[in-house]
Amino acid sequence: MSSAFAAAESDAFRWVVFLKNSADRPSLEERLKSLPGLRRLEFTSKEQALESAQRDPALAEGLKLTVRNPFPESFDAVWNPDFLRPDYLSPLSEQVAGWDGVDRVAYDGPRLDRIALLSRLKVQRRAGVSILAGGTLAALVFLAGRWLFFSRRWRLAEILLAAGVGALGGSAGAAAAATWLGAFDLPGTIAGLALGLLTGLGRAAADE
Repeated sequence: MSSAFAAAESDAFRWVVFLKNSADRPSLEERLKSLPGLRRLEFTSKEQALESAQRDPALAEGLKLTVRNPFPESFDAVWNPDFLRPDYLSPLSEQVAGWDGVDRVAYDGPRLDRIALLSRLKVQRRAGVSILAGGTLAALVFLAGRWLFFSRRWRLAEILLAAGVGALGGSAGAAAAATWLGAFDLPGTIAGLALGLLTGLGRAAADE
């Protein structure tokens, strides 16, 4: 779910460079296209900006009172998600805003902060799932050795049943959560499976 939300936030993020009337547009376009991480650059003319604003009911009435087009030319940049970080885009925005012909650079700072937070959580979550999976494997090896060599009773069927029920319950819980949230979450499903399996094995070991 967090991955889907992060992708939606990245797609909705806008980074816009507004130009002065005296701007050398071709030169600025080449400079912008050379920036690391830039995926696509879209130009919006004054006329296109005006037409877009006129389609907005909240702006259309006010525009009827204006004699001239108040909107500047602009470039709308689409970034590679890996470059949607405050430590990169914030200083870059200040740098680009100082270029000749650039009036200002606008972007959604709070959304950029959310994207960066979601990216960090994604990395931490993957690490947590990897640790949990490794712990589950270690527990399986330990308990298998215990049951094979130190158990007084051979209870393979009961052990497999407990482990299977636990894994099924954990997976079902993760699937129910993903259904409720409206998106499939692979790390959550793996974590649910591993936790359920550990719980089932723990019950089997406790009954030993």
